[in-house]
Amino acid sequence: MSIVIVTFKDEDYGDERGAFGPVLVIRRDCESPEAAAAHEAGVPFLYEPGEASDLGWKTRREAAAIAAAHGVRLTEW
Repeated sequence: MSIVIVTFKDEDYGDERGAFGPVLVIRRDCESPEAAAAHEAGVPFLYEPGEASDLGWKTRREAAAIAAAHGVRLTEW
């Protein structure tokens, strides 16, 4: 089983439309749904470097669209 998590960190501290920050796509292999849920609790801080793709800085709207394309909700931190 594999999980995908898309993270966004607001570095602009502007309004909703102006939010801008780094986006990561984290892909993690897990043996079961229970293991996936346990792993999700540590993200975005506890991931292996090979699991993450850094997409650079994007707007919150772009990050949400990337998460939707992967079929997951955007994780903000």
